[in-house]
Amino acid sequence: MQSSTGDQASTRPTSTVSGVQPAGVLLYLNVYGIEDIADRHTYMHASYEYAQALDWHIIDAVNDNAATDAPHGDRPGWRAIVQHVENPATAVDGIVFHSLDDLVQDPAQQDEVRAWAARHGCFIRSLLATESDAAAVGDDGGESS
Repeated sequence: MQSSTGDQASTRPTSTVSGVQPAGVLLYLNVYGIEDIADRHTYMHASYEYAQALDWHIIDAVNDNAATDAPHGDRPGWRAIVQHVENPATAVDGIVFHSLDDLVQDPAQQDEVRAWAARHGCFIRSLLATESDAAAVGDDGGESS
């Protein structure tokens, strides 16, 4: 699972069918600014609980430790998410964020991320109910934005 430092860590599925991983979701967790290990655990656990409550298979959970003003393309965790989504052998239904602001704060860039996800057949979900981070695709959790 995640390392105690919050650096990039992963959980991997235990089986594959015909070389294709089971469909499910990716968790993107940016722990930047969360110095207390107990707070990091609480933050990360919330994403796991959210996905599990919806009975979503978690393909991978990727931690970043980057300031929100760092370009998302420069973040190792986000690059790992992109590799999963763009890999034809990995069936990704969606990406779960604590908040899409953890990746980018600029609304135009958030729209670009949503459009990218939609082009790849993924929905985006935020744990924060006040955000409308859903990008619609599929019938398993995506919502129209």
